[in-house]
Amino acid sequence: MKKIFITALLSIILILTTFSTALALEEQSIKFHIDGYERPEITAQIVNQTTFVPLRIINNQFSHLQTAWDNNKIVSVTNSKTNEVLKFSLESNIAYKGGKQISLSTPARIINGVTYVPLRFISETMGLFVHWDSMMD
Repeated sequence: MKKIFITALLSIILILTTFSTALALEEQSIKFHIDGYERPEITAQIVNQTTFVPLRIINNQFSHLQTAWDNNKIVSVTNSKTNEVLKFSLESNIAYKGGKQISLSTPARIINGVTYVPLRFISETMGLFVHWDSMMD
């Protein structure tokens, strides 16, 4: 009787865990629109309620923004329209724009071998508009 109870309990836990994981993944599905066009190739990661996008998206989607790495693993994002430069390093809560220190609530990070940056921070710092529409599919 005890074995049946334990087996049933473990089965219920397994089913609930699988169901809740599927719901969590579904909730994190994000669609990106840039200049009015949906960009399904852009993937995002949500970490601690912060949306992260791959750093390469900046080069691929915004021609006036160029990214570069230096030997000290510092990332530079240059806006060719304004000549502004944003510098930051991975896992650091401090960035610099025009020599002025800026605090990040969540630092850039590497996830599965890909460099991700906080979407709102990078876009607003570089003069891009970000809007979250929870009603969009």
